Amino acid sequence: MARDHSAFIKAFFLASDNGSDHAAYVENFTADATLKMGLKTAVGSEQIRALREGMWAAVTSRHHVVTTTYPAAPGAEEDAIMMFGSVHYTLTNGRSLTTEWSSRMVFDRSGEKLKFYQVYLDASPMIVALGKRIEADESGNVKVV
Repeated sequence: MARDHSAFIKAFFLASDNGSDHAAYVENFTADATLKMGLKTAVGSEQIRALREGMWAAVTSRHHVVTTTYPAAPGAEEDAIMMFGSVHYTLTNGRSLTTEWSSRMVFDRSGEKLKFYQVYLDASPMIVALGKRIEADESGNVKVV
């Protein structure tokens, strides 16, 4: 039976959009959770907090809008949700942008914390807005410069 996670989702994105309270964001995860944000992966509370702090380094504000949620199929082994939406950023350089994202949340047995969260987002609009570019070396390793 699928759980109703609407209250969790609302609280999660309120915490996500608050750039000064990193602890409240991290509290949404189990102590050993995995967070995948684009090419970056964080495992455990310390790494999740560090990744989150890095996400706010060039951002002064952001606002997520969830447009669609899809719960796991009835009888699925995982309590999971796929979501689609948009996020509006205001950057430290004064520029702003809105981009689309999708994500997958997997909950622990209690249904109250995330054990896995992955965000799918094209970061190139943010990179351009920050006045940077993407380069690849001969081996195909990508970096932002």
